[in-house]
Amino acid sequence: MALASNERSQIIRTERGLTIAGTRITLYQFMHYLNDAHSPQSFRNYFPQITVSDRYAIVE
Repeated sequence: MALASNERSQIIRTERGLTIAGTRITLYQFMHYLNDAHSPQSFRNYFPQITVSDRYAIVE
């Protein structure tokens, strides 16, 4: 998991826990969906605000 990227932090700590920057999505939600091996299309439908580069940076 990358805690920082080139220009901005991908993961921030909030009162809700570790959250993907610029969203209300917690890492727990993201990882739960990722671990359930959903298809890329359903992943994009569930998390439309997360770009492909964001996903790769978070999973690193």
